Amino acid sequence: LKHSSPSTCLRSRPLPNAISCGRLVFTLLAATGFEMGRFFQRYYDDDEAVYKCSGCRTHFAQYKDLLSTNFRGRTGNALLFNQVVNVTAGPLEQSVMTTGLHTIRCLYCVVCEERVGWKYEVAFEEDQKYKEGRFILEEGLLSTAGAGGGESEA
Repeated sequence: LKHSSPSTCLRSRPLPNAISCGRLVFTLLAATGFEMGRFFQRYYDDDEAVYKCSGCRTHFAQYKDLLSTNFRGRTGNALLFNQVVNVTAGPLEQSVMTTGLHTIRCLYCVVCEERVGWKYEVAFEEDQKYKEGRFILEEGLLSTAGAGGGESEA
């Protein structure tokens, strides 16, 4: 795992809270009227299979953290990950899904601010508890690269 050099950012609207998932990604220093500060992106090594934002190529997750491909999101197929980086999380929301009621937070790319998935905070059905603290990324919003291949859509 490599760090990029910090980049200065200027945003005209507030970003959601940054998520802490072990290897976090984002720090922000506030200034009057705008959010101005530095953010640090995490990058995985080139020899690892990596899932990236299809819009800006920001790294999100490694293949080794992929738990399941058997999920659906608002854009189609979705992937369940144990951990992700370079995302921020929105406020808590109640969401009724095909598997029951869940409390989630929407996930956004730290660079382009595209909504890319969600994090399961609470699963109310006992057989869905394994999702708590895990992350969904929507396959249609991802590209992949690394591990002996070039870049492609997920």
